[in-house]
Amino acid sequence: MRIARRSWGESGVGSDDMCFVGSVCSTLRVCLMTSLRTIMAKNYESEITQFLNDFKKQNPAIEAGQREGRARLWDKHIDPELQEGYRAAAVPQPPYVYYQDN
Repeated sequence: MRIARRSWGESGVGSDDMCFVGSVCSTLRVCLMTSLRTIMAKNYESEITQFLNDFKKQNPAIEAGQREGRARLWDKHIDPELQEGYRAAAVPQPPYVYYQDN
């Protein structure tokens, strides 16, 4: 609900503006909705999350397998000298790769 009042500026032209009561009401409404969302968010758990938590409880070795797979694929030591060699050997790509310069 918006409560409007008429405010007069220096030019004497009136403008619709929200009064103090209206701004307090909208502020309280925002605070209440934010509080409700926070309370609901803390207690809400989706079906997917419930499934994953149950699956991890039934298969405790799955997390160790995930860590092992990550270590195998992503957690690698990168040799800076080797990387520098790769950068030096790189050939710049032409602007239009389908055009063959004969």
